[in-house]
Amino acid sequence: MQEETNDSEGINNSDDICNSFPHKPEPVNGESSVTVQQTPSLSKNALKKLLKRQHWEETRDARKAAQKEKDKKRKLEKRRAIELGLRPPPIKKTKVQQIASEMKVVIDLSFDTMMTDVEIKSVTSQLARCYSANRSTTRPVNLFFTSYGGRVQERFNTKLQDHANWKQVVFDDRPYLECFNKEDLIYLTADATETLNALDEGKVYIIGGIVDKNRHKNICFDKAKKEGIATAQLPIGSYIQLSTRKILTINHGK
Repeated sequence: MQEETNDSEGINNSDDICNSFPHKPEPVNGESSVTVQQTPSLSKNALKKLLKRQHWEETRDARKAAQKEKDKKRKLEKRRAIELGLRPPPIKKTKVQQIASEMKVVIDLSFDTMMTDVEIKSVTSQLARCYSANRSTTRPVNLFFTSYGGRVQERFNTKLQDHANWKQVVFDDRPYLECFNKEDLIYLTADATETLNALDEGKVYIIGGIVDKNRHKNICFDKAKKEGIATAQLPIGSYIQLSTRKILTINHGK
């Protein structure tokens, strides 16, 4: 009796041991229990592009070295040609000798909401050309970009980031009336009745920073009159023949 009990316990213990291990699921309908991961096949065209891209990556360093050697050879040939008199030497740029000026020119940027995104882009491009022309002239003026903000400022911060290093330019978010005495201000506009024949360094000349394809008639003139500011037009007709109204871009106005 004792031996039968031990055998029975042994059998029960063996069942417990078997139950302690996880069971693999049985195949269904004769299918194999092994999972096969299928890789999608590439088309002939896609495989060709893949191989081409791999070859491009593998030969990148070799291409760089070849281009570097080619540039070095070209410079050497150019130098030899100059030494033999077969090619003229490069023209050295002479630095413009600039004379300090007290003249102040304001670009009024208070028209942000009246322009489209394309016109904002055009304004910022004209401001950049205005700065470039001022830097290359013999008598540069002091530029002030007033009411600076909105989309103009956003474009400067994203597309013209080097403006932080511009010289003789002040970016001011205040309107010009808070920056200068009203008596010193003269708004330059083609709609003014008086013509400006001479510049006065004691005055501050304002140019409207707007591109609107003439949608807003007399906008700068009306703004100046409302604020009690003197207006004048440049003597464009005496020097340039225009078939339309005497309106220039911002950088031409400067």
